[in-house]
Amino acid sequence: MNSLDRSARNEAALRLAATWCTALVFIVTCSSAYLRFSQAGLSCEHWPECYGVIVAAGAPNVLGIADVAGAGVAVESTQTAVRLVHRFAAMGVTILALVIALLCWYSARLRFRRIALAAAVVGITAFLAILGRWTAGSKIPAVTLGNLIGGFSLLAVLWSVRITTLPGNSAGVHHAGAIRYWSRLGVALIVRRSSPAV
Repeated sequence: MNSLDRSARNEAALRLAATWCTALVFIVTCSSAYLRFSQAGLSCEHWPECYGVIVAAGAPNVLGIADVAGAGVAVESTQTAVRLVHRFAAMGVTILALVIALLCWYSARLRFRRIALAAAVVGITAFLAILGRWTAGSKIPAVTLGNLIGGFSLLAVLWSVRITTLPGNSAGVHHAGAIRYWSRLGVALIVRRSSPAV
């Protein structure tokens, strides 16, 4: 086997690992958001009707809300399932982060840039794993903010690793125009959404 075949296989393996790891980080982020919001007491089955209403178990069903005790069991079992998905996806991210670090270390193309990206992937993953110990039930805003910034940073760095593996992309900026467009659109939407209503 010559070095060209080995390099092509390394590129394909790195692209596959970065793609799967990005997908798993997206799953972890979504499941984390679900767990955070479902535990905040903001959700109920028939939301507009039950907003701001405290319904005691066994009270008459004035609003037509489904069985309150049964709904609690359903929400709890859903939270358990989502928590399991979150943990398995997080374990997958950790394993793939280490695989990506190894593949970047043995990469012939863009070696120093990829090593820096791999170090960022492993560092952010370790930070999120450590932060995950304090996340469950935490009321400290810094923990939530750390999770958000860490999760989105990991998503961006993994996507950067994937971009460097695209065929014909010697500088790692093959899709810079598209990324610039979507970034500007995202910032515009955030600014538009956060501006006060007139």
